[in-house]
Amino acid sequence: MVKQFASCLVLTTLGLSSCNMSDDYHELGSGYSYVGEGGNMNHISGGNVLDNTAIHGKVTRFNVDETFIIAEQKPDYEEYTSAVSTELGINYYKYHQYLTDSVNWKKDWSAADLHEVRRFKPLYDVLSGRGVSFDNTESDMLKCTAVADSLLRNEPYYRNIFKRQRNYWIINKQTGKGLGPYDLAQFSQQCKQSGINLKLEAHNVAID
Repeated sequence: MVKQFASCLVLTTLGLSSCNMSDDYHELGSGYSYVGEGGNMNHISGGNVLDNTAIHGKVTRFNVDETFIIAEQKPDYEEYTSAVSTELGINYYKYHQYLTDSVNWKKDWSAADLHEVRRFKPLYDVLSGRGVSFDNTESDMLKCTAVADSLLRNEPYYRNIFKRQRNYWIINKQTGKGLGPYDLAQFSQQCKQSGINLKLEAHNVAID
């Protein structure tokens, strides 16, 4: 179910417009960036944490070339919950805008963008059924967090993320597609198959 849900989401960046104020910040190209806030808040932003194109809590090593981003991650449950909850709220409001102003959306958005927005309906129904409003109140945020927690605890996609202490990911910047999570052997094999010659490097982050 979560892969259905995950693929339906169209994300804006997760409130990281101030990322240039972070302790460690690297532009990775094609709208992606590494944001090092310290602790477990070291992540790859610019994509969607629900479809493998944003990586949260915490990125310990990464590297990049013109086509690919590779990353090693130590998954952190609290950081993932926060990221998923934020994305649910963003897309809940976006889908509401689509419903109430579909004429302008049809004019301004591509067919592919509209298709992705429409695919958010299952999660929109879940959030609506829990009484989430469009006012971004504390109650709304708590309800989004509860849905995020349920997804992380119950869906195979997320259970796979948290079954290992370390995960490995590949993002293709040209296609916007993400691959992972992998264990180290799977990651090495996928890099070989994809012709990726990068090596993971630490960037002022503690690896423990």
